[in-house]
Amino acid sequence: MGILSYRDKKERIVVGLMSGTSCDGVDAAVVRISGSGRDTELEVIHGSTFPYPADIRNYMLSLVSGDSCSLSAMSSLNFLLGEIFGASALKVIEESGVNLKDVDLIASHGHTLWHSPEKMFGTYPSTWQTGESAIIAERTGIMTVSDFRTADVAAGGQGAPLVPYVDYLLFADDSENRVAVNIGGIANITVLPAGAGKESVTAFDTGPGNMLIDYFAKVISNGEFDYDPDGKFASSGNVNEELLARFLTHPYFEKKPPKSTGREEFGERFFKILEGSGFKVPEMSAAPGGKYDHGGYGRVRSYRDISLKDMIATVTALTVETLSSSIKQYFIPDLLIASGGGIHNKTLMRFIRERLPGVKIVDTTHFGIHPDLKEAAAFAVLGNETIMGKPGNLPSATGASRPVILGKICGERAL
Repeated sequence: MGILSYRDKKERIVVGLMSGTSCDGVDAAVVRISGSGRDTELEVIHGSTFPYPADIRNYMLSLVSGDSCSLSAMSSLNFLLGEIFGASALKVIEESGVNLKDVDLIASHGHTLWHSPEKMFGTYPSTWQTGESAIIAERTGIMTVSDFRTADVAAGGQGAPLVPYVDYLLFADDSENRVAVNIGGIANITVLPAGAGKESVTAFDTGPGNMLIDYFAKVISNGEFDYDPDGKFASSGNVNEELLARFLTHPYFEKKPPKSTGREEFGERFFKILEGSGFKVPEMSAAPGGKYDHGGYGRVRSYRDISLKDMIATVTALTVETLSSSIKQYFIPDLLIASGGGIHNKTLMRFIRERLPGVKIVDTTHFGIHPDLKEAAAFAVLGNETIMGKPGNLPSATGASRPVILGKICGERAL
């Protein structure tokens, strides 16, 4: 089936694929979509998360740390992730019970290796999502849309966030002020005033989500955990207000929207803000052969006079403070719609409720979308918009000069 016959169908089956900044794995969602634009109707049929093997995840983390690496490593990773994404698509389709021949489209965000939409560290504005879509299309036999962000950057935008367009389609309400919050490795918000048109939607990355929390969870657990389970590590510590204030001096938090960020600013580079203050952060680098070296975890038990548990409590508070203060710039919402892995962190969510008292908070299950699959489902919607010939960005969110059709299409079925 080609593009024209895709458009003729009343309902389409689309697989959305997403890999976030935490490098946890591939989120895959099989969805049924009818319509497009404001007429979009979405049903999530099935979804799964397929974790990366530990050696591949650690290798990916080493490559996105901001250090130099070889072109051969980047090229190989692009094709390797293409294989992993293709296999994930086939597996989630099998799990869903949908016949492979009935799947009309795969929409793959890929994995972000680098996101620098403004001149940063002397570089030209750019963004790079990897996971070769030609491999995905070849392995599955299904038309595939990928590389969604570059068209927006070409039009002068940040290339992110893109999911707010979907938030607008699915969550905007005529009578309620709403905010959609996604807490992945990076946290972002979509501000949806009651009765808002597209031009009134504001959205941006607020700063770190789980990224710094995951870092210290790994340190505290000596590599046993990649995250803070239920927020138990943070709940056992105390927020250091002096350190939190120092963190909040990071220049990203002073920027006005549109803005977006990633591991480039809130990976290990972030801790340079502590230089000269007597703090030490253990190195987490790849050992020869791509294996991750956890050896340094046990050697650092505190940072100056701050325990590791106080550190994780403090970076958890940083996520909440930057998120809640960003929301309050606009209004206290009637409804906050939460998604992303961070919603499973009970301490983080408790902090949010304390900072936004009286706000009704639900997760996207309230709208029929599992919170761990929201972004995968969102890229399925964006892929549908691409094939339907409609722009998928919000210039009010990304700063692009105009709405543009996103993505690149490959596969024989595109003909």
